[in-house]
Parts: sequence; structure tokens; C-alpha cells
Amino acid sequence: MAVAAFEKYAPGRNDLCLYAHNSAHRFVRTQVSKVHSKLDAIRGLCPDYLSAYDIIVIHSLHPAFFRTLLRAPRSVTLVWVGWGYDYYDLVLSSGAEALLPETQAHETSTQKKKPIRVGLKQWLERASMPSKRKVIERIDLFAPVLPTEYELVASKLTDRPFPIFARWNYGTLEDDLIRGFENCWVDSDAILVGNSAAHTSNHREALRLLANASTSQMAIIPLSYGSPENRDDLLTMGRALLGDRFVPLVNFIPIDQYNKYLRSCGYVLMNHVRQQAVGNIVTMMYLGARIFLREECETYRFLKAEGAYINSVQELERNPHMIHAPLSPNERVCNRQVVQKHWSREASEKNTRCLVEQALSLRDSSKYVTA
Repeated sequence: MAVAAFEKYAPGRNDLCLYAHNSAHRFVRTQVSKVHSKLDAIRGLCPDYLSAYDIIVIHSLHPAFFRTLLRAPRSVTLVWVGWGYDYYDLVLSSGAEALLPETQAHETSTQKKKPIRVGLKQWLERASMPSKRKVIERIDLFAPVLPTEYELVASKLTDRPFPIFARWNYGTLEDDLIRGFENCWVDSDAILVGNSAAHTSNHREALRLLANASTSQMAIIPLSYGSPENRDDLLTMGRALLGDRFVPLVNFIPIDQYNKYLRSCGYVLMNHVRQQAVGNIVTMMYLGARIFLREECETYRFLKAEGAYINSVQELERNPHMIHAPLSPNERVCNRQVVQKHWSREASEKNTRCLVEQALSLRDSSKYVTA
């Protein structure tokens, strides 16, 4: 989606570079210009190689990129497109803040079962990389998933330089999110729960909520990525609590097939404390589903401020019958208008143009800055 957006703005002038183990990029369908190894991550790419580019767009701030970013010449503008996982460790004092009690207890027990060598290896890999805060000081522009998240992150790093705000994110409604389902509405009453096997979906609390809601609706649970240990335990728990109503999606499937599952969901239960699953939420808003998000989640606050008809998980806990109450036609239309405002092809093209122009203006101005 990213390459398509930048190629539309500047055809033939973009390179896609990956960091991968043993050519393990079999899921990438876009043409790859260069695959970098673990050694490239440890030492960083050559400044001469990097200087050939006007702009380097970092798709999530992964530690593998740190040394390369610090070696980038000042003439190159660095743009950090955030995913959420890569900046919420700066917003929250600990990862436990994103977990509800039962999920947190399970995550803690899972960590204790990890072999010592695995934990040591992870610690050594992190310790060998520069600090994230030092890297952020070098970055010029930061585009979080939601514009309101910029201040959340910036407010935690007030003691040092912080990138300038940029507005950009992945995908368009027409080309990516609802392709093949334009002008359609949800056609059944299944419930979409979470977006991955990550603990931050807080599945355990969500599954118990549905088990106590006296509903016969199918619960569709995407578990194709995230924690394998968590996924396996959720498969056991889901079947025990929901029986035949539990429909886990454990494998990667074509997007068209996934969207058919989504269209069958008249309701969405996203139990995340932090922003997550925005692509799924946007798609389901367009299709007219009733969506439940946690009140403390930034996605909930952002969409409510935009005038969307969104309910909270806390409301559902107080009134389980809401899982049987579809949105009205007017509410559906309003939600579709909200997502079209922010995620339409027109909005994406405008954001891409503004981002590139903003980045190039910073690059040009850097020519006249001396150390």
C-alpha cells in the first residue's frame, strides 16, 4: 500500500528495501530493490549508499533500522511512519498498561516459561543497538497512525528534539480496504473480536464478556499473527467458552476472502487499551457495523471527536443486549462519511503529496545548516 501511494506520486522513483532472514520475504508481492541482512542491521548501511536518496521512509521504528538511521547524511530527510507498537512503549510506562488483568496474568506466566537462552538472546540484541530516543532525535518527520497520537508521544520526550508532525498512513478505502465491497453493508450479525494473537487484544476478557452475553452469534477471531503461545491457549479457551460459535482464523488468507468474513460481522469488539486494528475498524465503519472500543483507547477518543457513532466496551459490559442492536441507517451513513474524510483515495493522495513536499522542503533547507 505504501509503495503504491508513493509510486502514484513519483512513478519509478522509489526503492523498497527490506531487512529479512534468509530471504524470508515470501509474503512480499511488491518488487523489492534490496534485501538487507542482519549484518547490515548491526553495522548500519553505508552513508554513501543512503545519500543517493532525497527521502528515506521508515515503516515502523524497528531496532534493525537504528544504526542505519544514525549513519544517514543530514541531506537525507528521514520520515518515520509509525505503526503503534513502535511508539506506545514511549507513551506507556510499561507494556502491562496495555493489558487487562486476566490477560496480563497470562502474559506474565508465558514470559516465565520462556527458555533463559531466548530471553538472553533478545536482551543481547536490544543491548547491541543504539537507544531509540537517540535515533528519534535524528528523525525529521513523524506520522503516527492517528494525528492525535502525535502529542501523546511528543509529550513524553520534551527534554530532547522531536520530529515534526506529518500526516500519512496506509491504504485507501477504494484501493485496499473495501475493494470489491464498494457501497455494500454488513449482511449478517457475527462478531469480529480483536485483530491478532497479540496479548494487547485482551481476548480473554472479551471472550468472557461474549460468553456471558447470552448470544448465539458467531465470533470471528483473527489469530494469524502475534504470539503463537497466546494463540494456542486462546483456541482452547475460545472453544470451551463459545463452542461452535468460536471461529478462529489462524492462517493468512487472501484479502478478498478476509473481507467476506468482515462483511458477515455486524458487530466489532476491539478490547485494546492502546490504538490498534485501525484498518479493521475503518473497514467495519464503512460497512456499517456497530463497533465497541475501550473508552481509554485513543482510537475511541479520536473517532468520537470526529462525530462517529462508536460505542465503548464498558457500555457493552453494562448492557450486553447492545450486541443485538444494529446501527440505524443514519448512523451507518455518518460513520461512512467519517472514514471517507480520512481514508479515501482523495485524502490519501493529498496526504502523500503534502508529506513528500514537506520532506523535500526540509531536505533543501538542510543544505544551508552547518554543524
